Amino acid sequence: MNFARTTRRLLIFFAASIILQQPAFAASTGETVEGTLFKATDSYVKSLLDKAGLSPRTMNDGDVAIDWKDGDGKYPGIVSFDRDDNGKIWNLRVAAIMPAKATQDLDPDLLAEFTNRWNRVEGMISLYTGENGVLIASFDMPVEYGINPKEFEENGLHRFEQTLDRILQQLGEFASTYKSSRQKADTSQMPAQAVGLLELADGGYCTASVVGADVILTAAHCLFDSNDKIVKARRFRAGYADGRAIVEAGIRDQFVPPEFDMSRIFISDGMEGHDWAFLRLDRAVGDRTGILAIKPMSLQELDGMVGTRHYDLVRVGYGSSKKLTMQTGCNLAHVWDDNTYAHLCHIEPGDSGSPDLLIENGNYSIVGIDTSIIDIRDVKRANVAVSSAAFANALPEFLSHVPTGDASETAGNRTNR
Repeated sequence: MNFARTTRRLLIFFAASIILQQPAFAASTGETVEGTLFKATDSYVKSLLDKAGLSPRTMNDGDVAIDWKDGDGKYPGIVSFDRDDNGKIWNLRVAAIMPAKATQDLDPDLLAEFTNRWNRVEGMISLYTGENGVLIASFDMPVEYGINPKEFEENGLHRFEQTLDRILQQLGEFASTYKSSRQKADTSQMPAQAVGLLELADGGYCTASVVGADVILTAAHCLFDSNDKIVKARRFRAGYADGRAIVEAGIRDQFVPPEFDMSRIFISDGMEGHDWAFLRLDRAVGDRTGILAIKPMSLQELDGMVGTRHYDLVRVGYGSSKKLTMQTGCNLAHVWDDNTYAHLCHIEPGDSGSPDLLIENGNYSIVGIDTSIIDIRDVKRANVAVSSAAFANALPEFLSHVPTGDASETAGNRTNR
């Protein structure tokens, strides 16, 4: 359920119940009554759409097809009737299928990112992706108490049509900046040289970052297969690019928080905050790569960053191409009390474990690691990260631990569920 939309609807109904304390106009009889409201009937709504030049056509399911204007052309829309048990119309759902020429060549992830950003800040009109990747804009018009025809046309249809133009303009601007925000990372400089490719024994890979002389940080789920079985990490390649790395090391020890349960990680609220892991390398690499500091961030500090641009947050990861890229403008969008947050940068398979880095006075510090793209709470396809508050205090203990036995035995013993 879209909580924001539901809340808006309740607020609109509450306001309407105060203002519209008068009978609706009986459009079928032409009888005038006090006020300027008209009863919402199929024929009357269709007549208003026709007056607005939208060429309404009743479809087999009772909805009304319309045509929105796009310069000299047009693109499809629809008006659906929500009815109560007695067949009375209580809400109109007005929608537009955005022009294919504006969306057909866009990456689906780009559309998802744009949709999320729009829905977080806009109130009246919502966006969602329909079948075949089409972008749809829609809004609700409660008519339980009747329709004011002037309000319907000017503040309903006309404003919606104006907003469609704004959506197309912002989509074009977003598409150009979206591609440029993810750039090839310079592995000869911090922070990229301290970020590397973590290769797993089953052929998979994730992103990890150097947080100690011989310790790296990644996502816990990287160390499990699709059957929830432990997978040993095989090799870490710092600053990996084009088949070469600054330095390589094997894995001697790995630790996952005991609360982590792979079988519940993406279905249970609160589990995402345990999706982190430390791994000890079989040789020190920090002198070659540099070490990224972990900055503990409280819930209050993170929450204070939402809605403001007065900070620089970037992320570095390998993604699905095994090419190390850096993205800028990864501003926080939501913060939850289970040590997770959502940000506005794009992540994809291979980015799991990649660090989110706060830039202060030219220095980089880890404030979280990326874990997943999931539908969570009130956000669709959220880019979710685990906050540094989940793992910052565990690092000193892991650094002080001296494992015994050979690498394979130690890895198996230290990986907990």
